[in-house]
Amino acid sequence: MWGCHGRFIVPTAVLRRLADDDSIPTESRQALLDSAAVESAWRELRRAHSEATQSALLARGIASLRLAGVLAPVPAVTVYDCKNTQSLPGSPVANPDGSSDMTAKRAFDTTHAVIDFYRECFGRNSVDDAGMTLISSIHYGVRYDNAFWNGSQMTYGDGDGRVFTDFTKSDDVIGHELTHGVTQFKRTGWSALVSSAPSRCKRDTRACAIWPHLVRSTAYRRNRRTTATTSPKAIRMKTAASRITRSTSRRRPSVDKPG
Repeated sequence: MWGCHGRFIVPTAVLRRLADDDSIPTESRQALLDSAAVESAWRELRRAHSEATQSALLARGIASLRLAGVLAPVPAVTVYDCKNTQSLPGSPVANPDGSSDMTAKRAFDTTHAVIDFYRECFGRNSVDDAGMTLISSIHYGVRYDNAFWNGSQMTYGDGDGRVFTDFTKSDDVIGHELTHGVTQFKRTGWSALVSSAPSRCKRDTRACAIWPHLVRSTAYRRNRRTTATTSPKAIRMKTAASRITRSTSRRRPSVDKPG
């Protein structure tokens, strides 16, 4: 059985539980349900990407794609604007570092910080260790309440505005989800393809460890807004969501390799 969380920052179970909360406005509850509805399709795509990557590594008998060739010594970072559609990757943002769209700036700067973190701390060249271009798509969907790694790129929703807001405002979201890419491109066998509490903990830990690299980044300090990313009510909702996540993790059955 595949892990129920997939590679989204907000688990499906949490979205659905929040959508059942009568204290949340109807429009936000519908946005939560709509966001949960598309996750199974993305999960299957990520599964296919992960299986293809692991199969390639095993077939070549290598632990890293770097041994098969390097695309670039330093990975490029690109940002695309979905303009509230679900068409990926969207329209390219010509100069995200100088864009008037703060979402584009945040996605660009924080992704660069993640690159620096993995290079300086682990000697890793992009998520695949071979200079893979890192693509970020912003403004995905209408009131989309999630962010995810789909096996080849990052995608960020703007949130419904009440429970969740723009997901690029959270540094650890970007760090956590990009680390899914690192996991995908490491030859670790079956464990790399499933979602488990220990692996999720490792991604959260590395997401937190990226922070020192963020605060040293001049571009990051210049572009980052100092306002809170969510309202007080949203913070309470996220705290409740965290409790739900812990509860569902404890009840989740063990993950077994299929025959």
